[in-house]
Amino acid sequence: MAGAITIRLHTTGTPPDGTMLRACPPQQSGCRRGVGYRVLGSLDAPVNNYIDITTPYAGRFGAPEVGKRVFVSVNANINGYEGIPLVFSARVPTAA
Repeated sequence: MAGAITIRLHTTGTPPDGTMLRACPPQQSGCRRGVGYRVLGSLDAPVNNYIDITTPYAGRFGAPEVGKRVFVSVNANINGYEGIPLVFSARVPTAA
């Protein structure tokens, strides 16, 4: 669909089962730290080195507006222990 944004994570391997995905509502573009992370579920298997997280993100927060900043966090959850989260952010572009 024209104008629709896709949110995906690049990976070089398959994350361990139980790797958690968290995200914040879209923030102002000048924001440098996510506020109000919420659990979106666990990561799916990658397809062509990308994991599409558009559906869980938009299902929770709606599609982010142009110019807003999106923050997501992932961390492994192995045997009940959570690893240190890796945080990613990107600003929604005006057009591709």
